[in-house]
Amino acid sequence: MIDEAVDAEYNIRRRHPESPEHYARYEADSAAARASLGGRIDLRYGEMPGETLDLFPAARRDAPLFFFIHGGYWRALDKRDFSFIAPGFVAEGIAVALVNYDLTPKVTVETIVAQVLRGIAWTHANAATLGFDPDRLVVGGHSAGGHLTATALAADLPIAAGVAISGVFDLVPLLKTNVNVQLTLDETRARALSPRHHPRPDRAPDLICVGGGETDGFIGQSRDFARAVGREAVIYPALDHYTIMSELARPDSDLHRDIGRVIDGAQR
Repeated sequence: MIDEAVDAEYNIRRRHPESPEHYARYEADSAAARASLGGRIDLRYGEMPGETLDLFPAARRDAPLFFFIHGGYWRALDKRDFSFIAPGFVAEGIAVALVNYDLTPKVTVETIVAQVLRGIAWTHANAATLGFDPDRLVVGGHSAGGHLTATALAADLPIAAGVAISGVFDLVPLLKTNVNVQLTLDETRARALSPRHHPRPDRAPDLICVGGGETDGFIGQSRDFARAVGREAVIYPALDHYTIMSELARPDSDLHRDIGRVIDGAQR
C-alpha cells in the first residue's frame, strides 16, 4: 500500500511540476553536445535491447574515463538525455561514457544491476580500443544511477573511484511509494538490492552527495549511507533533484570541481 507521507519524499515529479522544463533543457543541451563532440554513439556492450553506451573521448588516449549512469527510478529516461554533462569533462581531458539499460517493468531491478555491471566490465576490457586509461575508470550516477554506482563498486569490478549523486541506497522505503508499482519489489528483494543493508566501507563511493533543496527522504538516504560506510555526505545548498544535474555539467560549479578532484586522484 502507498503511504502518502513516504510517497511525498520520493515523488520527484509531483514535488517539481516544472520538471518538463528541466527535461526539455536536458534534451536540447544534449543534442547540442552530441553535435559538437561527435563521439561514438550506441556502442553495444551486450545482447539485450538496452545494452548500449555512448562514448565521448578526450583528446589524449591515456585519459581517465567518467562512466555515468542515469537515473529515472530504474523505469524511465535514457542516456541520450544526459549527453549535456560531457562537454565540460571532455574539455578538461576526461573521457565520458553514458550507459543505457533496459527499464522496469520490462525487466527487474536485478536485471538492470547485471546489465550495468556488464557494461562497466565491457568498457574496461575495451579500454585500448575506446581510448582511455583502464586504471582510471571512475563510475558515477544520479538518483537510481547513484544506487547502481554503489552496487557496482561493491561488486569488485575494476573501478578506480565512484561518485553517487542524490542516490537511493535503501530501497525498502520505496515499497510504500508509487515507484514500486513498476518495480514490484518485496521487502526481501528490496533489502538484497540495497547497498545500505550491505555496506562495504572498503568499496564505497568516494563522493556521496545530494542537494540541500531535495526532500528529507533523499537527503536522509545520502547521510545514512555515508555514515554506514564511514563517509560524510556532501550537501550542496539550494540544489534540488534537477538543478544538481545542471551543476554537474557546469565546469565552475562546486559539484563539478569536486568530481574532477575525485577523477584526478583515481588510480587502481
